[in-house]
Amino acid sequence: MTEKKRTLWPLGILLVIALGIVLIVISIRISSKQSIDTDRTFNLKRIELDEKINAIMQQQNAFESLYNVRISTIGDRMNAVIMKNPYYVTPVPRDTPEKEGLLQSKDNVITIYVEKKKDSNNIQDMPIESVGLEFVRLDQGEKEVSVLTIPMEKSEENIYSTKTFSLPMQGYYQARFKINVKNATQDKEIPVYFYHWVFNKQDSHL
Repeated sequence: MTEKKRTLWPLGILLVIALGIVLIVISIRISSKQSIDTDRTFNLKRIELDEKINAIMQQQNAFESLYNVRISTIGDRMNAVIMKNPYYVTPVPRDTPEKEGLLQSKDNVITIYVEKKKDSNNIQDMPIESVGLEFVRLDQGEKEVSVLTIPMEKSEENIYSTKTFSLPMQGYYQARFKINVKNATQDKEIPVYFYHWVFNKQDSHL
């Protein structure tokens, strides 16, 4: 009788170990299935976001294949600078501009010129519906972003200007233009964006 008990004792230990292994395997499989579901949801969201970004880029590229958008702070169309879209924006410049790109303490006017490219063979047209302008600046002391909206009005065909305005702080601001255009092929209004750095100069008080 004692020999049988001694013989069954190792078998009991093995059964307990085997049961523990089975439970571990089951828990791993359950957790792996849950992680797959989470990954699937994340991937779907990422794909959806990528599709939206691609759609925006296609709209932007379609517009830029037709037009250049120039900006001037001094009303000089001939020397107005071609703006870039946000995806190719440059860091804050180190140098202070002398004329173009320089704003004064008051009575500033910004003008943008939308010019059809001469080398464009695309017969598609994307007429402009409206233009919006925001000035964005990072306040270094408070580490906060300040945004100031300035209205723009159509002065001539494909020319838009602000009324006189002033900005509160000296330093670089990022001028962000949102141009709403009509997509004739899709019969809907779509936005395209252009950014440009301008330096606001304040009068010094002694």
